[in-house]
Amino acid sequence: MAGENKEVAAPKEVEDLDEYEGSDGDSDIDNLLYSRRSVENHDGLSLLEGLAISLNFNLGFSILAFPFHISRAGWSGLIAYFAALFTTYVTALFLVQITRRYPELNSFASIGVKGVECVLGENSYYAKHTVKLFFRAFQHLDLYLFLVLNFLVVKESLGQLDLNIGAKVNKEVLLVLISVTLLFPMAVFTINPHWLSKEAVLSTLSFQALFGLVVFTGAITLTEGENFIEDVKFFPEEPIDFYASFGGILLMFGGHAIYPSIASDLKKKDQAYAVVHYTYLILAIMSLALCFILIVGYDESNISALPTAFLEPDSLQNTLGQTLMILKMVLQYPALLYPMVVEFSILFYGMFQDRCTKSKSDAEDILEAEEAAAGLEGEEKEMFEHISAVSPGFALQSVKSFRLQKLEELKLFAGPVQSQHIGVFSASETANLRLGASVIPKKFQLLVGFVLSLFSLAAGLIIPDLSFLLSLGGAVFGISLSLILPSISYLAIMPCKEYPVQNAVAFLLLGAGVVSTIISLIPVLQPDKVTIT
Repeated sequence: MAGENKEVAAPKEVEDLDEYEGSDGDSDIDNLLYSRRSVENHDGLSLLEGLAISLNFNLGFSILAFPFHISRAGWSGLIAYFAALFTTYVTALFLVQITRRYPELNSFASIGVKGVECVLGENSYYAKHTVKLFFRAFQHLDLYLFLVLNFLVVKESLGQLDLNIGAKVNKEVLLVLISVTLLFPMAVFTINPHWLSKEAVLSTLSFQALFGLVVFTGAITLTEGENFIEDVKFFPEEPIDFYASFGGILLMFGGHAIYPSIASDLKKKDQAYAVVHYTYLILAIMSLALCFILIVGYDESNISALPTAFLEPDSLQNTLGQTLMILKMVLQYPALLYPMVVEFSILFYGMFQDRCTKSKSDAEDILEAEEAAAGLEGEEKEMFEHISAVSPGFALQSVKSFRLQKLEELKLFAGPVQSQHIGVFSASETANLRLGASVIPKKFQLLVGFVLSLFSLAAGLIIPDLSFLLSLGGAVFGISLSLILPSISYLAIMPCKEYPVQNAVAFLLLGAGVVSTIISLIPVLQPDKVTIT
């Protein structure tokens, strides 16, 4: 088995992450963004704070769309649901166990790199670099998919409102224009991370209000109307409809990228298990309650991929529901966009600065003079040298920033950062994202944000419908993030001799993930054969 090659000395169990630097010595852009030697969160998260971050990341559109998957797949979809619930719960615990054994691992990407080290050795630079790029690219593609999803949801929700569109105006074109008008300007919020933390609170509140409205209206209909439970079949007439729902169901449990970050930032590291336990308990309660209320209270033909489409047209509930759905998607949009904007801004701006420098040797001379003029010492000097490894041009900008601001002023990002996680990044990673963004011109960041928004909105015009995107997300990202990658990482990192049962389970779950991917890809490759969309 894979575990037999892993004779790597296991570190002692510690509670203080300050004993570790968490850097593998690579001098690439990853070091700038994610080194734990930069801004550190010494306060740590409480259990409730960690749980809040996990729920904020996991509770989203896929939960609200769960009744649609069951209405399309039939009651057999519940078998897939409980199988996904159990298997992804186990792999989430795998990730926590890995971070407990190796506390320096503070992200999904760092776990992947550790797996390469355990299998190929610590000197396998190119393999580690490739894995880093793969994990980062995969996470950014996942974020990009949800950007496209937000656009489609806003457009569909606008279509459910009575906009009094005249006959001379093409409704579809108008909906696209309004959606672009709502989402495109949100890229402005990516230049100020403090705005994002405030938006995250509003986004969470809008989701809770939306969930409450959907459950309340469904419960009222359930008590007053006909019971439709007998109309739901056990298995759909076309098997491909089950396959399409299977991918969407697995997408509900694709939030594994957040668990290593939370485990890294908790004040009491052993509470990472509790975060996973409570997250899955709340996910199960909310999703099953919503599913049964809507399935039993409404005819299954009235339940679509848009969770608010069943609301009665022209009613107050419909207007409120669609408005909350649009608000949730609009507020979530810049939070999804922010990590991509910062990384791409640093990458391209560094390249631009290097092009503007006569030669690398000239740049190094300039940097040496600038470093002396800035009078960098201690942690400032260490940070400057760390950034210099990325590119001379980018380092030149950063040292100018240090001359204008003291390091303590930059550390304002590390204050109450536990409530300001961005996407799948830990508190220390979030602080470093903000630190990196602080030396990039805001206009350049804004340009990158607008370009990324254009690409996501353009993709939204090509994607046929919401159900296709949910199936695609589940097949490509949900299964990989929740089953395949955690299982491979566990097999590579955790010694088979010490954990024989867990390694055997990880091997079985890896096989289940591969089979699930094949099943879920069938409707993605043959979307025209899916009868219910």
